[in-house]
Amino acid sequence: MQPGPPVSKPERFVRFPEFKARIGYGKSRIYDLIKDGKLPAPVRLPGGRAVAWPESVVDELVARVAAGEGVGHAR
Repeated sequence: MQPGPPVSKPERFVRFPEFKARIGYGKSRIYDLIKDGKLPAPVRLPGGRAVAWPESVVDELVARVAAGEGVGHAR
Protein backbone atom coordinates (compact mmCIF):
# COMPACT_ATOMS: atom_id res chain seq x y z
CA MET A 1 0.00 0.00 0.00
CA GLN A 2 1.42 3.37 -1.05
CA PRO A 3 1.46 6.12 1.56
CA GLY A 4 -0.86 8.99 0.73
CA PRO A 5 -0.05 12.67 0.89
CA PRO A 6 0.96 13.97 4.31
CA VAL A 7 -1.96 14.94 6.49
CA SER A 8 -1.71 18.50 7.69
CA LYS A 9 -3.08 19.37 11.08
CA PRO A 10 -5.49 22.29 11.40
CA GLU A 11 -4.03 25.71 12.16
CA ARG A 12 -3.93 26.52 15.86
CA PHE A 13 -4.69 30.07 16.98
CA VAL A 14 -2.76 31.93 19.68
CA ARG A 15 -4.63 34.31 21.98
CA PHE A 16 -3.07 37.53 23.30
CA PRO A 17 -1.50 36.30 26.58
CA GLU A 18 0.43 33.55 24.79
CA PHE A 19 1.26 35.86 21.86
CA LYS A 20 2.70 38.42 24.29
CA ALA A 21 4.73 35.79 26.15
CA ARG A 22 6.13 34.25 22.97
CA ILE A 23 7.00 37.54 21.24
CA GLY A 24 8.51 39.02 24.39
CA TYR A 25 7.05 42.51 24.03
CA GLY A 26 4.65 44.28 26.37
CA LYS A 27 1.02 45.05 25.57
CA SER A 28 1.55 48.69 24.58
CA ARG A 29 4.56 47.84 22.38
CA ILE A 30 2.57 45.12 20.59
CA TYR A 31 -0.34 47.46 19.84
CA ASP A 32 2.05 50.21 18.69
CA LEU A 33 3.78 47.76 16.32
CA ILE A 34 0.40 46.60 14.96
CA LYS A 35 -0.63 50.23 14.41
CA ASP A 36 2.68 50.92 12.61
CA GLY A 37 2.19 47.86 10.38
CA LYS A 38 5.21 46.03 11.81
CA LEU A 39 3.19 43.25 13.44
CA PRO A 40 0.17 41.57 11.88
CA ALA A 41 -3.20 42.36 13.38
CA PRO A 42 -5.00 39.45 15.00
CA VAL A 43 -7.90 37.81 13.19
CA ARG A 44 -11.40 37.71 14.61
CA LEU A 45 -12.48 34.23 15.67
CA PRO A 46 -15.96 33.06 14.69
CA GLY A 47 -18.80 33.47 17.10
CA GLY A 48 -17.77 36.40 19.21
CA ARG A 49 -15.37 39.14 20.12
CA ALA A 50 -12.29 36.94 20.52
CA VAL A 51 -9.24 37.58 18.36
CA ALA A 52 -6.05 35.56 17.88
CA TRP A 53 -3.03 35.07 15.62
CA PRO A 54 -2.44 31.95 13.51
CA GLU A 55 0.33 29.95 15.19
CA SER A 56 2.32 29.77 11.95
CA VAL A 57 2.54 33.58 11.95
CA VAL A 58 3.63 33.61 15.60
CA ASP A 59 6.28 30.95 14.94
CA GLU A 60 7.70 33.05 12.09
CA LEU A 61 7.77 36.19 14.25
CA VAL A 62 9.47 34.36 17.12
CA ALA A 63 12.11 33.00 14.74
CA ARG A 64 12.83 36.50 13.37
CA VAL A 65 13.08 38.04 16.84
CA ALA A 66 15.34 35.19 18.04
CA ALA A 67 17.58 35.70 14.99
CA GLY A 68 17.98 39.37 15.93
CA GLU A 69 16.04 40.59 12.90
CA GLY A 70 13.24 42.24 14.89
CA VAL A 71 9.64 41.90 13.84
CA GLY A 72 10.04 43.39 10.37
CA HIS A 73 6.85 44.24 8.55
CA ALA A 74 3.42 42.65 8.81
CA ARG A 75 2.18 40.51 5.98
